[in-house]
Amino acid sequence: MREFDSMRMLLRYGFVLLLTLTVLPLRALDAPPPRNLIPELNFQNPAGWSLGSEGTIQSVGGKFADQVLEIRRSNGSLYQPVSYQLNRKQLRNNTVYTFGAWVQGTQDSNPSLAIEFHDEAGKYLSGVYLGDHNPSMTEWHLFSGEFTTPENAGHAKLTLFLPQNRVGINRFCGMFVAQAERPPELWLYWKSPRGTLFTDAEKTEMTFGIQMLGLPENLTGKTLPLRASIEQSGTEYGSSSGNWRPTAREIAFTLPVHPGYSEVRVEITTPDGRPVAVRKMPLTAAPASEASRPGTVSIDAKGRIRVDGKKFLPIGLYMNSVDDRLKQPRNLEEDLQIIAQSPFNCILDYSAMSWKEPEKIMEFCEANGIKVIAPLGADQNIPLMGRFQNSPPLLAWYIADEPPGSELENILKRKAELLKRDFRHPVLAVFCRDNDVVRFASLCDLYGMDHYSITNPGDTLDGVVSGLENTLRALGTPTLPLVGVPQFHNIGNYATRNPEEYAKYRAPTETEMRASVWLDAISGAKAFLGYSYFDLFSGVNGKAEFDRRWPEVCRVGADLRNLSDYLLGDVPMRKIVFRGDGGILRGGLFSADDGRRCVLIAAPHGPVKGSFTLPVGWKPKSCYGHVRPLGGNRWEFSADGAAAELLID
Repeated sequence: MREFDSMRMLLRYGFVLLLTLTVLPLRALDAPPPRNLIPELNFQNPAGWSLGSEGTIQSVGGKFADQVLEIRRSNGSLYQPVSYQLNRKQLRNNTVYTFGAWVQGTQDSNPSLAIEFHDEAGKYLSGVYLGDHNPSMTEWHLFSGEFTTPENAGHAKLTLFLPQNRVGINRFCGMFVAQAERPPELWLYWKSPRGTLFTDAEKTEMTFGIQMLGLPENLTGKTLPLRASIEQSGTEYGSSSGNWRPTAREIAFTLPVHPGYSEVRVEITTPDGRPVAVRKMPLTAAPASEASRPGTVSIDAKGRIRVDGKKFLPIGLYMNSVDDRLKQPRNLEEDLQIIAQSPFNCILDYSAMSWKEPEKIMEFCEANGIKVIAPLGADQNIPLMGRFQNSPPLLAWYIADEPPGSELENILKRKAELLKRDFRHPVLAVFCRDNDVVRFASLCDLYGMDHYSITNPGDTLDGVVSGLENTLRALGTPTLPLVGVPQFHNIGNYATRNPEEYAKYRAPTETEMRASVWLDAISGAKAFLGYSYFDLFSGVNGKAEFDRRWPEVCRVGADLRNLSDYLLGDVPMRKIVFRGDGGILRGGLFSADDGRRCVLIAAPHGPVKGSFTLPVGWKPKSCYGHVRPLGGNRWEFSADGAAAELLID
């Protein structure tokens, strides 16, 4: 499977995929690491473990003839994961931990594990999940990943499970959670400028989000010296000094900037000058006039994408080439014709680097108003950039698709090589995790968020809400260029080819897709990439599924297209505050530059009811029938289930 052809859904909702997984050779770990926070298994005393109805601890059967935790299930409709509650006080914030286990399973049992976080009230926050694309693990394998603990987490647990809708036996031994043995790590991401800096000024204020991982305890709480410098071709040409407190999430300083490729170097030291950590961040700069030159894509201070200097709202779709789940090879020309006649104006094709006639395809896209996001994938694709780099339809480079934490340094180096070759197009990466956000944000100019929460009947969009809010809380800025990646697909496409099993899964409804898009927009998204076009005909129902669902997807795309002026307006969105009797509601008032206004409201589940106020004298039209006037400037929203509402002039 290609690097970018990842399966994009959360483990806790059913099918297990690789997120931050390393499958290590058998010799890599013969015993849990020191200072393991998970005690040895004891079949006579399972204290600390929540075994439920599926888990047992056996005295023998482990990889090293030791005790083993076994999960058995014969009824696929049941689901009760096993977990061990970690001591939250033992988990330091801003510290990298490793976790994992030796795993073994029966045919298609897909052994899986996770670290999951909840707040003090028990509300799910986020998690890091480990599984494998190959659900059969009949031999012992070591699964290992890493995590940092969200600051607002009140509880953390190690979870072992057999995914929903699967039967069989999974075995786990040698489980571990331990602090990673590594020096302090400084992570930065650009807040300003974002993407290439187009300026004629001699000096520029630079703002970074910052996180220090693994800071020694004797330095926490102290003010530490910080030095920022900028260099080009190894020669420093500017510097600035200041201080940093470990509680600060942002740093800013002013440096000179020369046109072309530079690197900003940030170093933090101890009070007596000993180095603690250093980070270099790539930066490209060009004269201000270059931002309006044809073929240039820039990002403005409000996080909006500009093409040739003009505001542009990407409304796109993921595409794919021949896929082992498709019933027939893809006809790219036919697919592009279909998309050209739809409301969508952008594509991200995982297989673009292998197009046989890229010039012909790009000419078609240019003629039909379709922008292209080109995936770089592995390092060997960098020399292939020339196929797209000077083509007008190119919108951005896709550098990472849900990368594991272990790959971040390599991807940063790839980004630097990319920027040395092209300053006219920003870099996009997409993430499904909402912890470790600062580290991931360092990779890209455009930050993509995919939170897929619809798998089975009864599922809601609550996971989308929590994922978006956790991400925004970590990023801490409303003007970051955010890309929403709403779920259009049926996760069952990735789980089974058996029609009876497939029937246990479901795709999001049109209303849920619209509500998910609304949630992204209310969270500040300035671009949208629906996942995915190819999934619409990848399930067991083939083209019949596409014929049924494509019109639904297009109606959602058309809504976005019609809202472009509002979502890209100069006036910031005004958050709608609801008063109600339970449920979750999110809303925002958007203004177009010509004064027109609209309101988006999304409910991730129902029933829900809430009242709110609008500007005095404004009497907008309800497009989906969920809002009624209460008199004066007060209005009421109500819905029995997930819902999306549009109020417009």
